[in-house]
Amino acid sequence: MYAINTGSNKMVKLLLKNGADPKQTMKAADYLKMGKQEVNACDFANKLENKEMLALLKCGDMAAANE
Repeated sequence: MYAINTGSNKMVKLLLKNGADPKQTMKAADYLKMGKQEVNACDFANKLENKEMLALLKCGDMAAANE
C-alpha cells in the first residue's frame, strides 16, 4: 500500500516481480474512508484515483474476475 501511495511505479513493479499479491487484503484505517473494512491494492489505488497504478496492478482484470 505504501508503494501505491508514493506513486512509485518502479517500486510497485519490483514488488509484483518478486511475488507481491495485489489481491491480498488488509484492514482499512477508518480515516481512509474506504467504505469497507478490508481492502486490497486495487481498492487503495482506486481511492487515490491513480489510473497508472490501476493499470499496473491490472485492476480491470480483477474487477472482471470478481463479477
